Amino acid sequence: VNKVFTFCEYLANTKLFPYQSQFAKRLIRSLLENDGEELSCLMSRQSGKSHTVGIIVSGCAVILPILANMPMFQNDDRLKTFRDKGMLTGKTTN
Repeated sequence: VNKVFTFCEYLANTKLFPYQSQFAKRLIRSLLENDGEELSCLMSRQSGKSHTVGIIVSGCAVILPILANMPMFQNDDRLKTFRDKGMLTGKTTN
């Protein structure tokens, strides 16, 4: 989680505040564990909620499929979701 978080900050060329970092790492953990949790965040207006989500989603969309297809992570169950289709974002309806 911490390494993916660091990559996300690096990709966005920004440093999140501690309160944003805590929320961001929880988002990453939820993605890796594929827990299906509905997450909410209680922060004041203009505190960077959407900014935080944008940084994490864009960074994870880049790094997770790359990690999932590396030979050293072939047996890592946390990444198998991202092997073939990458990271899908948004809500889909069938």
